Amino acid sequence: MKFIARAVILSAVSAGVGVGSADSVDFGREVLPVLSKNCFPCHGPDEKERKAKLRLDQREGALEVLAPGKPDESEVVARIGADDPAARVQAAPHDC
Repeated sequence: MKFIARAVILSAVSAGVGVGSADSVDFGREVLPVLSKNCFPCHGPDEKERKAKLRLDQREGALEVLAPGKPDESEVVARIGADDPAARVQAAPHDC
């Protein structure tokens, strides 16, 4: 499941989520559920659980680490594929 979540996020960033192309990924239907399940436990609306002050449940926060249509410039893409475990995006702390 972790692989699928990472693949969806990578695809969304690569496709340019929200840039309006005919074949763009539907953020609300295809990406937001993945972020909600895998990222919101640490980067969502719960201020007490939020890590690194990063909110992925709000567009402004997500755009700090996502670069729609520019995967080479996306912090999330770099961290998903990081070889260094300390730099790699961590899995949600619990199964949702």
